[in-house]
Amino acid sequence: MKLYFFFFLFISFQFLSCKTQYISSSHTENVYTIKDTTSSDTISSIEHFLKPYRDSLSIIMGEVIGIAEGDFHKQKGGGSLGNLITDAMYDEASKSMHIDGALFNPGGIRMPDIMKGNITKGKMLELLPFDNELMILEIKGDILIKWLNHTASAGGWPTYFRKKINNQLKIDIQFKFKNNQLIQNETDTAYQEKADGSMHMIVFSSKINSDSTYFIATNDYVANGGDNCDFLKDQKRTSTGILIRNLVSDYIQSKKNIYPKNEERIQFEK
Repeated sequence: MKLYFFFFLFISFQFLSCKTQYISSSHTENVYTIKDTTSSDTISSIEHFLKPYRDSLSIIMGEVIGIAEGDFHKQKGGGSLGNLITDAMYDEASKSMHIDGALFNPGGIRMPDIMKGNITKGKMLELLPFDNELMILEIKGDILIKWLNHTASAGGWPTYFRKKINNQLKIDIQFKFKNNQLIQNETDTAYQEKADGSMHMIVFSSKINSDSTYFIATNDYVANGGDNCDFLKDQKRTSTGILIRNLVSDYIQSKKNIYPKNEERIQFEK
């Protein structure tokens, strides 16, 4: 073993001694000062190219589309932020066809709050960054019940449902669940303010009939089975080509000043 070791040392020495030696003939010393800010003449050509686009985008994203007259919050069951989105979805969908309600998955809402003050286009992009499209599903009541029970098991989704009474009066529907199962009432009551200021009680039924057909606004992600909604994949649907983000922005612009709606549209009984 020792013989091999000394042989290795000898070969290494011969190899190193045969290498050409390089000696510096001259050198120049320079002092470079590091500054906190970068001089404009050192900005890369790429940065120069992108700057006009960046500035233009900042102007667009900073455009004010409306004013929040209170704080909007994302909460289980919807919250005022979820209510805003489903209100806008229902409003847009009902412009072209009969709609019974709107459902939006809470995972699509990417901001916890929109605080009181100006609402910009950039804020809308933060709130709804995905290019989800408004989709109208035509489903039977048994599928709708299954869908609502599914949302209840997740703590509730943002919803907005209305029922037309006597072909003219529309009543906002509130759903109640027990053990994540929809409670179906044969009769419900609502109150309508009359011209003289008095309140008129209206008796109606919000019961979902298994064999009846319902038109529900949602997004294409959910309609295609997202958020464990595989039971919706084969349902009849109408594509609108409208992005949820755009319709919410348009809704806010049309109102100019928006106020948070804090009503609980989904309630859980113990």
